[in-house]
Amino acid sequence: MRQLHRFGLAVVLSFLWIGVTRADSPAKSPRVNGELTTQDGLRILRVWGTPREQGFAQGYLLGADSIALLDKYLQAGGPEAIKAYEVASFLMTRSMKIEPRYKEEMEGIVAGFKARLGERIVVPALNRPLEYRDLVAVNCIPETARVGCSSFAVWGALTSDGGTIAGRNLDWFHNPALDDSQIIVARVSADGADAQGWVSLTWPCFVGCLTGMNAEGVTVSVHDAPGQRTTDGSKLTPRGLALREALEAARVASAEKDIVAVLRNRTCMVGNNVPVALPYNGNGPASIVFEYDGDLEKDGGVSIRRVTGDPAKAVMQACTNHYRARSKAVECGRYETLESDFNAAYQSSKKLDVAGAFAWLDDVAMDGRCMTYHSVVFEPNKKRMHIRLSRGTENATHSKPIVVDVGELLWPVGSASGR
Repeated sequence: MRQLHRFGLAVVLSFLWIGVTRADSPAKSPRVNGELTTQDGLRILRVWGTPREQGFAQGYLLGADSIALLDKYLQAGGPEAIKAYEVASFLMTRSMKIEPRYKEEMEGIVAGFKARLGERIVVPALNRPLEYRDLVAVNCIPETARVGCSSFAVWGALTSDGGTIAGRNLDWFHNPALDDSQIIVARVSADGADAQGWVSLTWPCFVGCLTGMNAEGVTVSVHDAPGQRTTDGSKLTPRGLALREALEAARVASAEKDIVAVLRNRTCMVGNNVPVALPYNGNGPASIVFEYDGDLEKDGGVSIRRVTGDPAKAVMQACTNHYRARSKAVECGRYETLESDFNAAYQSSKKLDVAGAFAWLDDVAMDGRCMTYHSVVFEPNKKRMHIRLSRGTENATHSKPIVVDVGELLWPVGSASGR
């Protein structure tokens, strides 16, 4: 376990660092299909166009900040982690299946770095320039550096407006390189594919989904689970990219079918719980959990945890880091706390609102060696994300929420929204 954590740290570390020996100013500024703004201290990057154009905008507009982040992360790992990272970057690039549009986006990020910072972009700790394989390694971090997390969704009679309210904490080991560096990336469209736009809460250079909402208000979050390794010898898919593809495909009317179709076609390396929340329209539950791992002999690799029981009472679903459909449930204090919060609200007929949802997330937040990096309350019906971020060594629970209008961010360029 210690070696696995060191290896994971190496991948994370190394992916997140670049040193620049010289930044050349281009004679002519390139076309950049993106805009970078700040709202209440949270950077919001909005990109559009082809996958390569979207990637180029990310690399060009986040170049200097990404360098500082990657630099700090790699230095924190030390020589042993750097050596492990170099091996991992080759192995992941060979073994992982990257869909063409995501490959183009990552190649675009590298091109954006070069266009903004000059050709001599070198990672001092590695003594070589940043390459495409480094972007692959970055996006494989969740395969080796496991994530905690807690989520829930409530809808209908138990919410203040009758819609869906969902909450999500992203928990991970504290690393100072990740302090104060989270961003929103809004991908307005995915040109050339039947994929819809989505908004991601993430770190620079990570193009997969950790916490996201799409244009229809469907949400997806990554959670670890003790799943099985793959029984298939074919290439694996980084789970962040599999979840992104599922989110881009998911429509409210057919979300379960859409997501299952993607996940069963993308073999993953580790075990996952994938909580999904939907806008509530009065027809059926507004939450599904997909239990997803490499054991393709069991349910094709994906078991579906649905809400069951009396529809009048079945208005809540919780998710932490254990299976309940693919294997027998084990005790989890965070899961039990969320169920207790729900039962108390149900018994008192108290309607849940955004503030109440944050209170539930506070009850299961991490603080210490493992911390909550972000705490998000989704309003899928309104296409809003309420975001609290960790600040320095302070847990996300201590910060003020920032309201992000997903619908506004995903308006097409040049539309009636005024953009």
